[in-house]
Amino acid sequence: MKNWKELLVELATFVGATIIMSIGVGLVSYYLKEKWTLTSFIVGLGGFLILYPAFKAWQDRIKDLF
Repeated sequence: MKNWKELLVELATFVGATIIMSIGVGLVSYYLKEKWTLTSFIVGLGGFLILYPAFKAWQDRIKDLF
């Protein structure tokens, strides 16, 4: 059984990761909604770079299933 400090750290890291992923999703959605400009492209690329580790982790997890 985990003690309360470990649970608190786990909860804080989960919330932090969720916030970071939300920022990445927001940046990518900005790129998809706005007319193409260099700024929207850079913002979308930044969002993709934030989300890429999650994409890679899910890709590896799906490969392990088959």
